[in-house]
Amino acid sequence: MDADDDNDVMVAILSMLLLSLLLSLCYASAPYVSLLLFNLYTTTTTAVTIDTTLSSSSVQRHRQTGSRIDNFGTIVQVNSKRTYDCGLTLNTSSKRAFSSGASTSSSTIASPNASSTSTTSNNTISDQKQQQQQQTHATTTSTAYIGYKDKKILIHGNDVGGVSLALFLKKKGISSELIETKPIISSASSSSAISCYTPTFQSLDRGYFISFSNASILKKYGVFDNIHRKGFNINNQLTVSRDGDKYGSLAYEKCSPSDSPIRLPFTMTESALIESLLSECLQTPQLGEGTVRIRKQKIRSIEQQPQQQQNNNNKDGKALVSFMDTGSRIGYDLVVGADPFDYHHSHTVNANTPPNTTVSHIRQYILNRVPQTKESYTLYQFSTIANRPPVFPAMVLRQFAKDKRMLAFPLPNERVAISGAFIRPPNTAQDPDNGRNKVYHTMCDFEDLGAHTVVALQDSAPENMKLERFDPIRLKDFVSGNIALMGEAADKFTLGSIESYSAAIEDANELAEILSTSNPNQIEQSLARYNQQRQTRLSTIANAILEQDTFTFKGGWKITMLGTLYLKYFFAQFNQSKLVK
Repeated sequence: MDADDDNDVMVAILSMLLLSLLLSLCYASAPYVSLLLFNLYTTTTTAVTIDTTLSSSSVQRHRQTGSRIDNFGTIVQVNSKRTYDCGLTLNTSSKRAFSSGASTSSSTIASPNASSTSTTSNNTISDQKQQQQQQTHATTTSTAYIGYKDKKILIHGNDVGGVSLALFLKKKGISSELIETKPIISSASSSSAISCYTPTFQSLDRGYFISFSNASILKKYGVFDNIHRKGFNINNQLTVSRDGDKYGSLAYEKCSPSDSPIRLPFTMTESALIESLLSECLQTPQLGEGTVRIRKQKIRSIEQQPQQQQNNNNKDGKALVSFMDTGSRIGYDLVVGADPFDYHHSHTVNANTPPNTTVSHIRQYILNRVPQTKESYTLYQFSTIANRPPVFPAMVLRQFAKDKRMLAFPLPNERVAISGAFIRPPNTAQDPDNGRNKVYHTMCDFEDLGAHTVVALQDSAPENMKLERFDPIRLKDFVSGNIALMGEAADKFTLGSIESYSAAIEDANELAEILSTSNPNQIEQSLARYNQQRQTRLSTIANAILEQDTFTFKGGWKITMLGTLYLKYFFAQFNQSKLVK
């Protein structure tokens, strides 16, 4: 072998060593290169550093710097104009989402050419404000998630309000326990095969009206599209007297807010709405989300921890809840009542018998401690679903007479929701316990479209339809300590009013927003804020419903100004007016 061959061998060996060194360097820096390429591809200046080794010292360091620690112990440090929650889709016009595996969800990433153009042309003042709002929201969510990690929250009631609150808290990284008050068939802790209301409790199902404000809230939490697909659009609202004379109408399309995701409100069955919300609750949590645990136990009692024990007990300032089945007593940092009732049904009773209801322990706890007003009359009310009459249009029908009123609106699958209230049910000697017959004989004098609705109720509503005795009570406060009420548990409005449907989802959104942006160690102060905001927000709705109740169930004299002053004695069944000079 000559000298030239030796030189060739040495060059080859050196080349191989150099190539190996370059490959090693590339392999070691691959995560940073891929993250750099990802940042360039999404045209943002986001610098993301992921540290998958979590020691006790690093936890403390990242807590101090405000980093977010996700469910899997991974620390995500984000320093950018735009802050993303891993695994969560931002509900904005320029939304992007990515997970720890850099996969996109419910969004589209622009190409490099298009993004370079958008970076230079779309950097407006409104976009900067939007970026600041996103960063602020992500920061408060991270803080809330870490702060509430060791807090126990209990929600009583898997009705619309309770399930909405559990879902909204989950989306904000706060875990909760949800007590099942209305039986649900589902596989254990799974979002598949959920069926709301067992056949025994089928009579509890009713219609639900999704308003413009509710639609915007559902859109914000990313669950609107799935729910809207199951709905039925409503065009207008009509208010008529007993004999069908029109008192007023409302075209929903004309009053649709410009920022609403819908132009028309829609309706659906309560069971379908709960199933959709609960499916989202039971989905495997994404990074930064909380969890929802379903409890099938009933509450035996609830009490605040005695003041003298709060400083000497590790259950500091907690609500103590005792459960029936196990006899266990658990301390919770926050207890929220969403369902006003507890439902009981003995297995020895025929399935056609409606379940007995008692006021929930949480509502009763608040009733015993806050000021309230009570009306002098007692009502009987109902809410059910029947087959839709052939002549029923896509509208909300409100029909009233002296001492009674009825509300009806169409549902998907050729069904109609019917609810109402009246003062004195007629005596039906043949079947005194049949609520459906009592409703029919009370409302059978309604004419026009109402007559078709009443006949449909008698022909196809559940035989075990429950007729509820109701004492109108208005609470002046909805909070006591760290125990709060929301939805129907806070305001049990008289049935037969369309205004009452929006309160539960609005309450859930407001409470979730307050908790996620407040100090977790000052829950009572947060609830005091919720109490004040709810009083302000619900005042308009409560006054409107109270005026309807007064008009229908009490009557009296009223002065109105319509060009000329009129003194009007009002009752829904008969009107007497005279001109006052």
